[in-house]
Amino acid sequence: MKTTSSPTSNCSANKEGKNMEFVIDGKNMLDRRSAHEEIARALRFPDYYGHNLDALFDLLSTFEGKVVIKNAASALNAMGAYALSIFKTFMDAQEENRHFTITFE
Repeated sequence: MKTTSSPTSNCSANKEGKNMEFVIDGKNMLDRRSAHEEIARALRFPDYYGHNLDALFDLLSTFEGKVVIKNAASALNAMGAYALSIFKTFMDAQEENRHFTITFE
């Protein structure tokens, strides 16, 4: 019998609960690729994470935990408008999902 799992069932962050804090370092977000790698590392996303804004929103919509993006200004300086798009994706997902919060430092 083949079983399937939901996208979040393999995400270790979701197994640990909403009281966990996950820190993303904006200094490691130099371009689109490195930004999504840093997000995936910090939030412990599964290997199938698509490394784009749609995939980010999809996983954040069921994510549980407190997310802090420290050195957000560094990401903004390095990536400009794309950093703003990432930040907006986090804020939009927070509006949809009461189990996670985002803070920028």
